[in-house]
Order: sequence, then C-alpha cells, then structure tokens
Amino acid sequence: MKRIYIIFLLLFCLFPLFSCKNKGMDIYDSNNIDEFISLFYETINDEDVKYVACDFRTKTEYETEHLRQFQNYDLQNGSFEEFLTWLTSNYSKKNQVYLFMNEILNDDQLNELKKNYKCIKIYKGDYETLRVKGEEFFTFDSGPYDCGC
Repeated sequence: MKRIYIIFLLLFCLFPLFSCKNKGMDIYDSNNIDEFISLFYETINDEDVKYVACDFRTKTEYETEHLRQFQNYDLQNGSFEEFLTWLTSNYSKKNQVYLFMNEILNDDQLNELKKNYKCIKIYKGDYETLRVKGEEFFTFDSGPYDCGC
C-alpha cells in the first residue's frame, strides 16, 4: 500500500511537467486544422493549463472578427523582437503558446520562441478556415481585444 501511495504521489507531482501534449513546436495548416482546434479547445477548457494565444493579423482584420481567446499583435506595425519581449515579460515559460498567422515566421524567430517556451502550437492559414472549422467550439467576436482588466 505504501508503494502505491508513493507512486501516486510521484505521478501527481510530475504531471505538471508533462501537461502539454506533444511538447515542442507544431505547425498546423488547413490540412490538419482539426487537430489544432481540438488541442486549443482542450487547453482553454482545462483550468489547470496556463496559455497565451495571439493573432498576428492586422488590427483591422482582427477587429472585424476574431476568436475570443486570441489577443492581437499586428506584426506589420510592430516587430517580432518587440512581440517576444512582450510575451516573455507577461507570460511564464510554463505557458502554452498558441499563434495564428497568415505567413509563417522565419527559422530564427521560430528558434527564439522554442528557446523561451516548451509548448508552441501555430496555425498558419486563412482566417475563414479557422472560423468555419471552429464555429461549433469557439466564440468569435468583433472589436478591439478586451482583457477584462
């Protein structure tokens, strides 16, 4: 009985270290968007998981309509370095990172993300596909991001 208790205690203590399924960086497109949607849906519905989600479209596109949990960071008006500084200043390395973008970042930028975060999920594709595939799981809003602060 004591061994079972010790094994349970070890598993309970180690579980947070393995809380991100498929650790590392995964890039999704329209061919495997269902997997991205499923992972994000699980993440936002798990109270124990910390995450940050960013939408890299322009401010105008974002304010027209966006997935509620995503914050906007317009890379056309800012730089990746500024984004990374903001991200690392506001979110722990333990957070899972979800990104939506039309164009993929370059290898150096992807490597910088990997240095700072262990679980990164990127959907590179068009918004309309995300909207259609995700409409039964997510709420879509219009207007500027409101953190509810």
